[in-house]
Amino acid sequence: MVLRIVVWSILAFLLMPLVIIVLFSFHASPSLSFPFAGFSLRWYADVLGNAQLGSAMVKSLAVASFTALITLVLGAAASLAWLRLGPGGRALLEVLCLTPIALPGLFVGVSLLVLFAQARVQLSTVTIVISHVVLA
Repeated sequence: MVLRIVVWSILAFLLMPLVIIVLFSFHASPSLSFPFAGFSLRWYADVLGNAQLGSAMVKSLAVASFTALITLVLGAAASLAWLRLGPGGRALLEVLCLTPIALPGLFVGVSLLVLFAQARVQLSTVTIVISHVVLA
């Protein structure tokens, strides 16, 4: 029972900034003031009305969707391989899966950028998806 309370307290502590940001995104006033002057969707309309922000949002959602789909397929394939491989193959698969976690994301990102530059690959949405899959 105590563990459950501690876990829920930590979860609430971690999620509280996100909840506050979401609540204040509906605030009618341009400044952060409390109590609320009223609720409004004005800020969302401004974001959706801006062509550059709209295209950036669409590209971000596309990258996230493709990354999620590819990592889902790779994760399912890795789990099936884990079941079928012997101890040596499992150890290799474990190293391949844990290496991106052990390396700092900035190091992996810069390494991928250098790799794409050396291979003369044009940076595009595809290279962004590949980089996100490697980091995921």
